[in-house]
Order: sequence, then structure tokens, then C-alpha cells
Amino acid sequence: MQVKVHKNNVGKAMAILNRKLADEGILQKAREKMYYEKPSDRKRRKRKESIRAARKRQEDRISGNSELRVQRNGSVVKSRV
Repeated sequence: MQVKVHKNNVGKAMAILNRKLADEGILQKAREKMYYEKPSDRKRRKRKESIRAARKRQEDRISGNSELRVQRNGSVVKSRV
């Protein structure tokens, strides 16, 4: 990953880099790898994350904020308007 520094503005370049890393999920992976996580704890965390994501999708679907919907097979499609 590469970020160019314009006019010696290192602070802005660092902010851009951090945003790119966060978007890619690299920072989250690095934080997870800092310490050993037992397999049972990893499963528990993944299950909680999936439940949270499902609730958010359901909430968006109910409130009508989302143009995307999830089909029974798990694929995401754009909903018809």
C-alpha cells in the first residue's frame, strides 16, 4: 500500500494511510494477532460478530435504508424499487 506525501504534509498522509488500512481490515487483523486467542474464544467472537451483522442487516431492511437484500442462498442482490 502506498500513500504520497504532498507539500510535506505528513499528518494528512498518515490519516489517509490509516483510513486505507482500516478499510482493508489490516489493522483489525493485526490487533487480533497481537495475542493468542483460544479456538473456542475465536468461535465465540465470530458468532457474536455474525449475529451483530445479521441484526444490522435486518434493521436496515425493516427501516428501508438498504437497497441490498440477502437471498436464501446467502447471496446479496440489489432490491427492486
